[in-house]
Amino acid sequence: MRVRILQRKFDHEWLDDAYVYEDQAKNLVFRYNLTWESMGSKYAGQIKEAKVTLAEIETILPNGERMRWLAIETIPDDERETFLEKLDERCCIPRPQPKVVAVQ
Repeated sequence: MRVRILQRKFDHEWLDDAYVYEDQAKNLVFRYNLTWESMGSKYAGQIKEAKVTLAEIETILPNGERMRWLAIETIPDDERETFLEKLDERCCIPRPQPKVVAVQ
């Protein structure tokens, strides 16, 4: 799996804020936290529609004073799930909550 992390500058520190990865079909998936609100889904749609590569991601969401894309990383397939879980944590991306079923 290949992934590219987007960092945002808070005060004087760069923190992981969102990321894009290639799924098994080589489609790009943009993952972002709740602070992105509707902008996250807008960018996710633009990435899907434009069919850009990881190397071209700056054409949709450019680097700037407060945001920057890191280099493309290649993650071995057997480490994929663990890597994404840790990255979701670092980016403060909420995990789906299990459904609760009342038992009577």
